[in-house]
Amino acid sequence: FYGKIYTGCWWIFSPEVRMLFSWISNDWFRVVQSFSTLSLISMLFALIMVFMITINRNLSKVSSRFILSTALMTLTSAFFMGIAVITFGIRGKNRDWMPRWQQNWYGWSFILAVVSCILESVVGFILLFEGINMKLVKSYMEKMYIQKK
Repeated sequence: FYGKIYTGCWWIFSPEVRMLFSWISNDWFRVVQSFSTLSLISMLFALIMVFMITINRNLSKVSSRFILSTALMTLTSAFFMGIAVITFGIRGKNRDWMPRWQQNWYGWSFILAVVSCILESVVGFILLFEGINMKLVKSYMEKMYIQKK
């Protein structure tokens, strides 16, 4: 008992809530926040790379290495988001952390995080397929050119 009743919304860094900070913000919750942030940052870089691919008029000049690095960045973002979603899905309804846990439900933001993880994985594998395909086609064309000489 801390001598004060906490009701309603409070700012987590408020001096009144400082005593409860370790209970409110568990280690696993900080892991979820960290991996979500890493996923956001890596996806922003991947979006910039995809934008650079799409503004290029001549796709034959885009290197397969650039497409493969874009795929790697997108799959890295999906991996980070997957860790965050799985961790929150497992620990989010923990009785020790969530008061009245039986009355709480995973909301639309959790569903959007799951959908974004799935879509990032799909886009990453499509880019990976395209990059490998482009690399194989270029090596095949080079072999055909050397054989014709």
